[in-house]
Amino acid sequence: MFWYDRPEFYKGEEELEFWKVIPSVWDDSRALDGEIGEYIVQARRSGS
Repeated sequence: MFWYDRPEFYKGEEELEFWKVIPSVWDDSRALDGEIGEYIVQARRSGS
């Protein structure tokens, strides 16, 4: 997930508070689907 803009424009927005709790280190990552240059579907696991 990402957005195209400067982060300071979104400071304090409740809708984006979830970014603070998303893990940034993963124990396992798997590519589930995708097309080169189009998209990727990825599953990631942090913790058990």
